[in-house]
Amino acid sequence: RKRPSTFGAPFFSVPDPLPIPVTASRLLLQEVCALLAPFRDDAVLIGGWVPEIRFPDAHPAHVGSIDVDFAMRADKARHHAVSSLLLRHGFRRGPESYQFVKDIQIAGRPYPVRLDLLTSHQNHSAHFADTHDAPFPASGTEFAFDGPSLESIGEVSVRVASIVPFLVMKAYAMLERDKPKDAYDFHFCLQNYPHGIEALATEFIPVIDDPAVKDVFIRLADRFRDEESVGPRHVVEVEQPMGESRAIRKFSVFTTVDDFLRAIGIRG
Repeated sequence: RKRPSTFGAPFFSVPDPLPIPVTASRLLLQEVCALLAPFRDDAVLIGGWVPEIRFPDAHPAHVGSIDVDFAMRADKARHHAVSSLLLRHGFRRGPESYQFVKDIQIAGRPYPVRLDLLTSHQNHSAHFADTHDAPFPASGTEFAFDGPSLESIGEVSVRVASIVPFLVMKAYAMLERDKPKDAYDFHFCLQNYPHGIEALATEFIPVIDDPAVKDVFIRLADRFRDEESVGPRHVVEVEQPMGESRAIRKFSVFTTVDDFLRAIGIRG
C-alpha cells in the first residue's frame, strides 16, 4: 500500500496502528509547522521526522519520532519572538531553555511532546553567547540550511533538511550521544535512497572534501567496523527482528553502511 507523500489530512487516513507517543508527536509537528510559517526562511525541520518525509513510500515504513526538532538561524530578537509565540499557544518551557513542551490530547488524555530548537555553533556564538535563553548549539546544524526543500506538512510548506545535511547531522549525533534511533535513521536513509548507494554518494561530491564532513564520517566508521559494532546493534535494537533474523539484519546494516563509506571515499 502506497503511503501519502505529505503530512496532510490523507496521511491520517492510513489505518496502520502507531504508538501513541508517535501519533502525539505527529500532531505536534503539524501544529509547530503552522506556527513557524512566518519564520520559514529561518527554520528547517531536522531530526527524526525527516526520513519519513523524504521516503514516504518506504517498506517497512519509518517508525516516526516522539519529538520534533528544528534548526534555527535567528538572532536574539527573532528567537524571542518564536519563543513568545510558542508560549502563547500552549507550550511550556522544558527542562532545558531550548526545549518547549505541549500536551497533545488523544482520546481524552494528555500526552506531552517536546520541541527542540537548535542552531549552529557559529550562530550561537554570534547572537547568544551572553544569554541562557537560546537555541541549543548542535554539531552539524550549520549544514541544515544547505539546500533544504519545501515540503507540505499539514496545510503549510516547511523547509526540510536535504539528505546530505541530514546524514551529516545524524553522524554527529551518533558520535555525541548514545541514542539507538540515530543509527536507525541514518541506515534507513541509506537503505531507501532512490537508485542506491552510488547515487547517494554522488550527492556528497560537493561536500566530502570539507574537513569537518570528512572527519565526522571517519570517526563514524568505527561505529560500523563490523556487524557487532554499536551501529548495527543500535539499528536492530529499534527494528527488533527476532531469532536468527537479528544476526542477518546486523550484517545487512553493516554491509550497507560499509558500502556507503567506501563510495564516499572514507574506506578503501
